[in-house]
Amino acid sequence: MSNILKIIESFKNKPYLVDMGAKSIANRLNVKVEDVNEARLIFRKKDLLKEYCDEVGIDHSNVNHYWHKGKHFSLHVNNENTLVNDQMNLILEECRKVTSPVQLKSKINKFNDNCAVVNIYDIHLDKRNVNGLLDASEQVNSVIKDITAGFDSIILSANVHSPHNYIIPVGNDIFCTNGFMKTTKAGTPQDPVVPHEEVFKKGLSLVRYMIDTLSLYGNVIVPIIYGNHDADAVWYLGVALEVLYENNENVEILNKRDSRKFLKYGENLFGFGHGDIEKKNIDKLPLIMATKVPKLWAETKNRIFFLGDIHHKEEYKFFRTKDNPGCTVQFLRSAGVVDLWHDDNMFIGVPRSIEVSVFDGSKGQIANYSVNI
Repeated sequence: MSNILKIIESFKNKPYLVDMGAKSIANRLNVKVEDVNEARLIFRKKDLLKEYCDEVGIDHSNVNHYWHKGKHFSLHVNNENTLVNDQMNLILEECRKVTSPVQLKSKINKFNDNCAVVNIYDIHLDKRNVNGLLDASEQVNSVIKDITAGFDSIILSANVHSPHNYIIPVGNDIFCTNGFMKTTKAGTPQDPVVPHEEVFKKGLSLVRYMIDTLSLYGNVIVPIIYGNHDADAVWYLGVALEVLYENNENVEILNKRDSRKFLKYGENLFGFGHGDIEKKNIDKLPLIMATKVPKLWAETKNRIFFLGDIHHKEEYKFFRTKDNPGCTVQFLRSAGVVDLWHDDNMFIGVPRSIEVSVFDGSKGQIANYSVNI
């Protein structure tokens, strides 16, 4: 790797370096000052490109490729949108090869008026395990193995109640990075254990396994919930799922780009969000639910918000009147491993878990099963 590429990679991983003095950066990275200046110019290419496009009257958002001619070499650059689009097209081509009209025969002979809500939050598949002794790909495979075993266990428990419908939110920081640039959606640097294209395919395979399993037992509704780490990655995960299940009458994918999604089952109203915004506005959540879906609020008496992000379990109950509960807000534990940041900040010792809640159409929650993984 040339010094300039090395410096650019350092800027990506540690954005605060960009604004330091060139001499300080050069000393820190053991490179030449002139290389630092050129690398900084390249790293800030988006701003420079926008300025140039504005000067000549070109919409910079339409520029997918360009050349940068420098002192040491010339670069042909693809921006991140191009990488994402190319990857997305490849994935959709693969999805279209395997999708076909499906009407599966249920394994349950007699249904009850029940709905099972399966919650698996904050998996962070590509997060580097601080305690991990496995190589990169095996770290991801180990998490998938744990999730799959836990999922199979809780579904066996839920199926004792013969639910006719299953709801399984997908997303919620299933990945720790938002794309190819090794950062979250907000640009916070991450240390993924494998490249994004590898973990995305494994994540899609895991989600497909869970949806296919549930569709053997009943109807499956899949709200796509965008996390603060991986909002864009989860959106195109949802697009892939839409293609995979477009002809499957048992499965409905809800990939509308809303931060929170609401579903009604009988006299139950479910709200789903990631939790990063909601945890700062807990008292407002019943009002948010009532305002966003007033008709569904009026038609229901059992209401619950499922959230994650804080990586441990908390529950809040809000009452409208003594006999008529307004809304329960429930934060669920993370299913992901402990990384270096959580270990350094002493967020350790909390069980990794997934759970399923079973709701009767009129009585509300009748069972809850949780399994540590």
